[in-house]
Amino acid sequence: MKNSIFELKITDAEYPKILKEIPHPPKLLYYRGDLDALNKQPAIAVVGTRRCSEYGKETTKKIVSGLAKAGVCIVSGMARGIDSYAHKEAIENGALTVAVLGSPVDDEEIYPQSNVKLAHKIIESGGIVLSEYKKGEPGHPGQFPARNRIVAGLSGGTLVTEAPIKSGAMITARLALDSNRDVYAVPGTIFSYLSAGCNKLIASGAKCVMSPEDILEDLGLNYEISIDGLKNTDNLDEAELKILNVINKSPNAVHIDQLTRSVGLDTEKVSQAVTSLMLQDLIKESGANSYIAL
Repeated sequence: MKNSIFELKITDAEYPKILKEIPHPPKLLYYRGDLDALNKQPAIAVVGTRRCSEYGKETTKKIVSGLAKAGVCIVSGMARGIDSYAHKEAIENGALTVAVLGSPVDDEEIYPQSNVKLAHKIIESGGIVLSEYKKGEPGHPGQFPARNRIVAGLSGGTLVTEAPIKSGAMITARLALDSNRDVYAVPGTIFSYLSAGCNKLIASGAKCVMSPEDILEDLGLNYEISIDGLKNTDNLDEAELKILNVINKSPNAVHIDQLTRSVGLDTEKVSQAVTSLMLQDLIKESGANSYIAL
């Protein structure tokens, strides 16, 4: 059944009501997977650049994992880069995920072909892969911007984790605004063109997101960022918990000097705690003496 392709008409009872609210909703969708995933709410679109940096990858994984653990459905476009990390993190944390393609949904025509296995994982986990393009329909560049209206339309809000100013993710954010949906963005350094789009969105009024909680509070969902949902925390001492909390809340890698100032402990104690957390696979080094949560 995972290879079977089904049709969903706008007149069908199962057609998502939220998608009907957008300008020019698709009249016909082709899909593989569980149709119930389309009506799973709350749902958040997570989008970004295909050629993402390590920062974009890690912030996407961190925020999506928190959303997924809180039961949020993750919608994205199954492109390389940020989209793929969003889908994978949703699956790994037990959430449903919806992939909206700019190509037909059969294995031979999925684009990119490198994500055929990811499409299978989405379907097997209870999610859905869909498109408004039927099998054998010739592709053209305009299909990908067009599909972005569906990504935004299926979601109560759109999160951009890393994107240049000129990118498909920025188009999705604009389409979300056109549909009166919330837009969120992760801030980045002013020296990276990959974060220029996100920084511009924030300057224009998008909500700045530095943790899953920033979105979950808008959705009325509770999620304790400090230690809830993290693995192997039962045996941590007070210093380790404090350090893990600081690292987990930060959108950027945290230098050991900053950790020392934040937790009010001496350097030797912080170094010991950091080493212990790394051995327990709770954090990892990202740059010289700088750390991020896993």
